[in-house]
Amino acid sequence: MEVTDISLMKEEHKELIDFIDLKLEDYYGKMENMHIREGLFIVMRFSERGNIFLQNTAYWNLYKSDRKKCDRVVFLAINLVRLIALLAEPFIPGFSAKI
Repeated sequence: MEVTDISLMKEEHKELIDFIDLKLEDYYGKMENMHIREGLFIVMRFSERGNIFLQNTAYWNLYKSDRKKCDRVVFLAINLVRLIALLAEPFIPGFSAKI
């Protein structure tokens, strides 16, 4: 898999990337202010949005029809999984090391 055009990915998936940016700031604020439950809820929203993203993009069909776009979708999804694992670390210690 090779993802060379990050700007194209940002255009194609602007809604998800904007959501991540917004909620990431919210997560840091909640955790800094010790609103742990709200922080965990945000992590769960990332997971939910990631699942919706994968379902809506139908990457399994893109694999045959548009391999480069499929690569961008999978690249973004893998990085979202990595982000979720890192953000979940305070709640599930050792989890991110396993991902």
